Amino acid sequence: MGNKIIEALIDSGSSVSLIREDVSKGIIEPSKHISVLIGLGKYEVKTKGSFQRKIELDGEEYSLTWHVVPTPSLEFQAVIGSDILEQASVCFYKESVQFRKHEDKNCFLQMQVYEAEVEDEIVVQHVTNPQIRRELFELISNYEPKKTEMTNMCP
Repeated sequence: MGNKIIEALIDSGSSVSLIREDVSKGIIEPSKHISVLIGLGKYEVKTKGSFQRKIELDGEEYSLTWHVVPTPSLEFQAVIGSDILEQASVCFYKESVQFRKHEDKNCFLQMQVYEAEVEDEIVVQHVTNPQIRRELFELISNYEPKKTEMTNMCP
């Protein structure tokens, strides 16, 4: 970030990117806009503000909004959230992670999911109410998956 190297956790479960207050000092003065972030277990953290900043990942520049959180509330220097996915694909490998800008068309593969014909028995005997058991059996028997979205994947 700028000329400062920061270690960050990549957390696709976080919708925003975070930076600890002690790490952000000296980079830029955050806005005074305070947000309340709710994480795992409904744990709440009040931010100290936010700022937009370009970062370099794998030789490419990306611009992210960083939410400044109190130092004790974050174990890592920073967290790169799923907001990076608006600009890049993230490929996870056994020993590394790779970021690729969306302009890199070679990164995109089309993944198709095909319907599997499974002849498994539908087990609903554990449902004691006969009316609910019948309705549940009908719902499961008549279920037809519908394609709603496509996603891009990295090789």
